[in-house]
Amino acid sequence: MSLLKSLIKRKFAIFAKITFGCTLILVAKLSTAEQLSPESQQLLEQLQDKVKVTLLSVSKYEHQSGRDMSDFYYRITSPAMSEANIGLSLDIEDINQGFTVINVAESSLASSLKIEKGDRILSVNGVEVNEMNQRKVITIFQQLRPNDLLSMVLLKRGEKHELSAKVKGRNLPEYSLTIGNISGSRPTKLSEAGDQCGVINVTKVPSSVKDIYSAYIINIDGRGVVSTRSTFKLPPGKHVLRVHELASGGNLSRRKSNMQIAKTLEIEVKPNMKYYLGAKFDRENRSSRLKEEYWKPVIWKISEQACQM
Repeated sequence: MSLLKSLIKRKFAIFAKITFGCTLILVAKLSTAEQLSPESQQLLEQLQDKVKVTLLSVSKYEHQSGRDMSDFYYRITSPAMSEANIGLSLDIEDINQGFTVINVAESSLASSLKIEKGDRILSVNGVEVNEMNQRKVITIFQQLRPNDLLSMVLLKRGEKHELSAKVKGRNLPEYSLTIGNISGSRPTKLSEAGDQCGVINVTKVPSSVKDIYSAYIINIDGRGVVSTRSTFKLPPGKHVLRVHELASGGNLSRRKSNMQIAKTLEIEVKPNMKYYLGAKFDRENRSSRLKEEYWKPVIWKISEQACQM
C-alpha cells in the first residue's frame, strides 16, 4: 500500500502538530466548491485525479498478485490540526557542525528569519546539536506548537548568529479518504470466532524500554488497515501483520533509501490478551541500511485485557 502514502525521505522535514476540532471530508464532488478560490479548487481537482491514477496502479499490482479488488478496502484519516510552520528540512546524518539546512519553505518562520540552504543549526532552545543530543533536538522541533518561542544558534558563512522568534501556526482541516467497501475489510474467520478477541496495541513505546521504537501496521492478513489506529481487535488464532517502524530519531532514522520497507510479523492471538507491538533495533546490523536489517517487528509486552468484538 506504499503507493497510497508519501515516500519516506532521508531528509528530516520539521512539522509540529496539535489537534483541533474542524471537519472536511474529501469526496468525488466538493459540496463547498463554490466557496473555494479558483486556485484551491484546481488543486483539489488535481488531487482527485492523482487518487484515481494511484488506484489504477494499485488495481494493476493487486491483479498481478492474484487478488480480487471487489472486496478491497482502505481508509486514510487525519484529524484537524494546527501545524507549527517552521519550514525547515534538515540533514540529520552529518552533525559534525550541527544540522545542515537542505531546504527552506516559502512564507515560513525559517524564511522570515533569513535562514538559507547550507546554513548549519548549532543549537536549539539552548540544547547543542551533537551526536549525543541528536534525538533530543529533533524532539524539541517535533513538539513545537504555535506561539512557542524558538531560539537557535546558526552558522552562516562561517559566522554565528543568534535567532529568536515566536512560532507561527497554520490550520489544516480534518480529512478522510475511504476506498472500497468496509464490509470487505474483515477476515472471514472473524464470524467463526464469535465475540472473542485479543488486542494489538501500537501506542508510543516508553523511552525506558531499551532498543524498542514505535511502529505502525499497514496490513493485517492481506488486507489494508487504517495505519493511524493505535489498537486492533483480532479474533483468536494466527494473524500476519505488515509493519513499518516509526522511529523519531537516533539510530533507526539513518536510512539511505527513499522508501521504507514493510516487514512481516506472524502472531498467535489468544482471547482477552493485549499484545504491544514495536520495532526492535538490532545493534549488530546497525550499518545494514539498504534492506533495513537493523530493525525487526516484535511483541515487546503481553498483558491481560478483556476483549469483546
